[in-house]
Amino acid sequence: MTATRAVVIGIGTGCRRDDGVGPEVASRIAVLRIPGVRVAISDGECTGLLDLWTGSDLAVVVDAVIGTPSRPGRVRRVDGQCLRGSSAVTSSHALGVAEAVRLGEVLGRLPGRLVIFAVDVERHDLGIGLSAPVAAAVPRLTAAICGELEQYTRGRRRTARSYPSLGGPS
Repeated sequence: MTATRAVVIGIGTGCRRDDGVGPEVASRIAVLRIPGVRVAISDGECTGLLDLWTGSDLAVVVDAVIGTPSRPGRVRRVDGQCLRGSSAVTSSHALGVAEAVRLGEVLGRLPGRLVIFAVDVERHDLGIGLSAPVAAAVPRLTAAICGELEQYTRGRRRTARSYPSLGGPS
C-alpha cells in the first residue's frame, strides 16, 4: 500500500450550480489515480476538513468563492500560510477554508503544506450545472493541480502567489 503524501479536497455541492466546481475538479483528479494522492469531496465543514488533511504532507483544496469584484471563472492560487489570522477570500459557504485553517492552527491539525485554488462563481443558487465561465476553468484548474502535485512529488516547492498558466478572466 502506498502512503498518502497528498490529498486533493473538492469543496462544494453539485446542487448549487457553480458551488459544484470543487467536486467536479476532484472527480477529474480521482480518475487519474495518482500514486500517493487521496481525493475527497467535502461540504466544507471545518472539522471535516481537518479530518481530511491532517497527516498529509500536502493538501490541495478547491473551493468556489464570491470574488470582490467578481470575475466568474477566475482562479486564484492561495498559499495556506496567507490565511492564517485573516480571511483572504470569501467562501460560498457559511464557514470556509480560512476558518478551518485558523482552527487547525490552534489544534495542531494543519497539513505540512496547504494550497487553495479559489474559483470565482457566477451562480450559487439552487440548480444543477456549472455556468459557462466556471465550466471553462475546470480543465485548466485540473491541469494546474496536477502540476502542483507533480512538482511537490519531485521535491520542489512553489512559493509564488500566482499561477500564470491558469489564464482565464482577470
